Amino acid sequence: MNLRFLEAFLWVARLGSFHGAGEKLNISQSGISSRIATLEMELDCRLFERSTREIRLTTSGRLLVQHAERILEAHREMRDALARNSAVTGTVRIGSIETVVHTLLVPFVEALQQHFPALDLELTAEPSENLREHLRRGGIDIAFQTEPVLDPGTINKPLCEYRMGWIASADIGRISLCDLAREPIITFPRGSQPYAAVEDAFRRVGTVPNRLHCVTSIAAIVRFVRAGLGVASLPIAAIRQELAAGSLSLIDTDVPLAPLRLYASYRPGLSSRLHDLIVEHAEQQVAAYCASEDHPTDIRSLSDQEL
Repeated sequence: MNLRFLEAFLWVARLGSFHGAGEKLNISQSGISSRIATLEMELDCRLFERSTREIRLTTSGRLLVQHAERILEAHREMRDALARNSAVTGTVRIGSIETVVHTLLVPFVEALQQHFPALDLELTAEPSENLREHLRRGGIDIAFQTEPVLDPGTINKPLCEYRMGWIASADIGRISLCDLAREPIITFPRGSQPYAAVEDAFRRVGTVPNRLHCVTSIAAIVRFVRAGLGVASLPIAAIRQELAAGSLSLIDTDVPLAPLRLYASYRPGLSSRLHDLIVEHAEQQVAAYCASEDHPTDIRSLSDQEL
């Protein structure tokens, strides 16, 4: 059971309002409604009686309040115990795709330092395929990458999906994908999720790009595009500063790119509870980003969905 669903339920019960619970948790009213609906479906019972004037707990809802409070209190106690300096020491090795480096990594690491001040971090940024192999071989503890790792016992948590966009050095207005195929296209390496999305987009209009360049680094792709060496497919969240400054522009096309999905993957073991908490911090940073007024559609949270 998702603890965030229980938290949303308790705040609706306490405040008697979906809107008030949303304000308390800094998420939309529709997000609260979705969490309650999912919780009711999972428990196979109605938790609230809804009328035009008030929201009241059902008998099942009143019973759940007691259990939910105990569950969340136990969870808080566990987190407090793990967050003590003497309780969490050592090194956690985290591997991440570069998109996370350009978006969520700094607030994520800040949160980890605040909650686990005695914990040492080893961070590496590599393509997803490399990160999955490092995880299999035990070279890293947690991988933030683009596909579930299907090895037995591996835990995969969907975090979010990044909106992808066609990017140019200047505003060229609306253009068909067939016309865009005449330009040099720059994307991530073969075998990556963005590369497959580019291939699929052109396949849908029955064409292929004249030239397709594969580059691992987002920073390098940005430099190539700014130099006029082609147009690129990039996560919009990773280049917000360049878009705001006008050094890069979004291209309006007739075929959108599939989003870039992000998963947190790790293997259970002696430190798996700590890894659970670290991934929870990542989920919180995703939620905070999604709630930001500056970037409301760059990233869509997937942490409330099942694989």
